[in-house]
Amino acid sequence: MKFTRGDIVRNFRIIIIRLSSISIFLSAWHLLVYFNIKDPLYFNNIPSPIKVIDSWKDELLNPIYFKNISVSLYRVLTGIILAIFIGFPLGVLAGINKYIYNCVFAVTEIFRPIPLLAYVPIVAILFHGVEGSIIFVTFIGAFFPILVNVVEGMGKIPKRLVYIIEVNNGRFFDKLIKLYIPYITSALYTGTLVGVGASWMGVITAETLSGTFGIGYYTWNAYQTFQYEKVFIGMFTIGILGFFSSLIL
Repeated sequence: MKFTRGDIVRNFRIIIIRLSSISIFLSAWHLLVYFNIKDPLYFNNIPSPIKVIDSWKDELLNPIYFKNISVSLYRVLTGIILAIFIGFPLGVLAGINKYIYNCVFAVTEIFRPIPLLAYVPIVAILFHGVEGSIIFVTFIGAFFPILVNVVEGMGKIPKRLVYIIEVNNGRFFDKLIKLYIPYITSALYTGTLVGVGASWMGVITAETLSGTFGIGYYTWNAYQTFQYEKVFIGMFTIGILGFFSSLIL
């Protein structure tokens, strides 16, 4: 790919704007803490960005910090893979057959609006171990966006293309490979992208309430032990992990 001078200048401006916004945010944060602002928010309870960065340097040498990250990544990845393997074929079938569609969405529309936080006590009762319950919450977070987007993608496939394959004695497998998958790839991508964000929210929620490892547990445990620098480290780590998870897609 060849970049013109205009492209380079434009990209450079974008980088400068983004770096400037981060600098402004950090400067405002530092000043609010430095001047001990107490109204309307208690910034006197918040560590300065310098303290957070210093503490973060120490955490980067702590193997437990990276273990928490790897545990959360494993849970999110497992939940997303399960959501794709179940949500994709179910969405295709629901898009083809109205009976399956009505059966699926009669249940889906009841459970889809329920916040992930509300699933935690139920799955804690259902599953024998903590690990399975946390992965299930991440699965739920990704499953519904993938299912809904795949069904909507199936609904946008022109009927004439389905008819053309059928009159040429095409079977379901032919329609799946030549028509369904190419047409709903973008819908699956969109659903997965949304699902990644929801899975991260789900895993953090579940780890906060019932985990013993994971970046959500790390953040909540830091709050309970008054290690507020680590609270911010956990928050920023979650944001970075979520950002790169979406970027990979």
